[in-house]
Amino acid sequence: WGALYVFEGSTLGAVVIAKLVEDASFRYLQGYGSETQAMWSSMRVILDDAIRSEEDLAGSVTAARRVFAQFEKELG
Repeated sequence: WGALYVFEGSTLGAVVIAKLVEDASFRYLQGYGSETQAMWSSMRVILDDAIRSEEDLAGSVTAARRVFAQFEKELG
């Protein structure tokens, strides 16, 4: 769930980046287009339902941190 949170959450950041880039023709930055906010809201509901215990939360946080660490390693 943590990894999914990172990947889906990045669509929100992509919207911000796209506004800063003069020629934001990168498909990735378009995310779900006008549906990005609705998709993220839906994902949050799914996460809230799936993560029910402190153990679930801890596992999700660990997964999210691992994804960020892998990005940092590959981009570094």
